Amino acid sequence: MTSARHLTYAIGLSILLMLASACTSSTRVTYIPDGASFGASELTLMLESVQIEDAHDIDPNDAQQARQDALADLRTYGDDAAALADALTTDFPADVNAVPVEVWSATYEGEPAWVVIEVWGDPSEDLRYRRMWIYSADDMSLVSAHSIR
Repeated sequence: MTSARHLTYAIGLSILLMLASACTSSTRVTYIPDGASFGASELTLMLESVQIEDAHDIDPNDAQQARQDALADLRTYGDDAAALADALTTDFPADVNAVPVEVWSATYEGEPAWVVIEVWGDPSEDLRYRRMWIYSADDMSLVSAHSIR
C-alpha cells in the first residue's frame, strides 16, 4: 500500500513539474480585444504608455523561441488573431531580436486595425526598446510602424 501511495505521489509530482515548466517556458501576449482609437499624431504617446518591464527578462539568445511562443499564444485568441499571427510570421524574419508583447484590436485613423507592440534590441543585445506595427484589420496590410529607443 505504501509503495502504491509513493507511486501516486511521484506521478502527481511529475505532472505538476511538467505543467510548471510548460507554463514558464512560453511567452504570452497581452491580448486586448477592444483597444483604443487613435491617430498618427498619438503613436509615440501610445507606444510610451505600454509596460514592457517583464520583457526585460527575455534573454537575447532566447528571443527567437520567445517570438515563436508569443505568436503561438496569439493564435489561441480566435481566427482573426490567428490570421494576424500568420501575417506576422510571413512578413517578418524569424531570426529578428524582437518579441511581440501586446496585441490590440483597435481603430487607427478611423479604420479597424491590429496594433502589435514588440520589445526589441539590436542583435545579441537586451530587448529594451519598443516598436509598434499597425496592420489593417481588413486585409492584414502594414499601415504604419513606429519605434522608440
